[in-house]
Amino acid sequence: MDANDTLALINQLREILSAAESALINKSTSVSLAPESRVGLPSDILHSLSDSEKVDLLAKFTCHCREITLSEITRHTLKTNDIVTLHGGPGRSDTRSLSINGSGPIGLARREFLFLLVLFRHRKSHGQFLSMEKILNLLILLKEEELGAGFASFWIDPTPEDVFRIVRELRAKIAEAGHNAKLLENSHGAGYRLSTASCNVVVEYDGQDRGSLWLSDDSYS
Repeated sequence: MDANDTLALINQLREILSAAESALINKSTSVSLAPESRVGLPSDILHSLSDSEKVDLLAKFTCHCREITLSEITRHTLKTNDIVTLHGGPGRSDTRSLSINGSGPIGLARREFLFLLVLFRHRKSHGQFLSMEKILNLLILLKEEELGAGFASFWIDPTPEDVFRIVRELRAKIAEAGHNAKLLENSHGAGYRLSTASCNVVVEYDGQDRGSLWLSDDSYS
């Protein structure tokens, strides 16, 4: 593998940085990269790397990830550098949980899960706060356009009071689990956000993930 191929691969890794998983970000010594199907690496280039090239490339990528993460934390004045994973689905029989820095799962109620799903999806592409109006609109849009008729009678009219209660209860759960409750950050008049770097955010959603569609509208940025 020549220098040009290596440079091209490094540039490609930078382009898919926003999708890098937390395990890869913190990894520094393994000779293997995450499966190419999960990080978008072309298999022919990946398999052409020797072990030493993989170690070198992974070290460069890890360093770059950390630089981007620290830059984002500083730029947006984020409160944490927590790695957070939202897992599950909103159905009655679905399991739902929040994991912070790989610790044991924090169980979630259905409304808590949907609220966090909105914040997680927004945080993947935006650093700004999400206003209460936009949160409520996105909750309704999520129900109507993604979850379908089966959720028509669930949480019919989300209100600010609902959101206030959900945030209060989630912060209590996060603090009880020994983590920083400021992960759910609010700013008076601006709204709420997930206060960690975007590459720390992982959504494992048991459903059709159409977040890229309903968050692509400029009115929700």
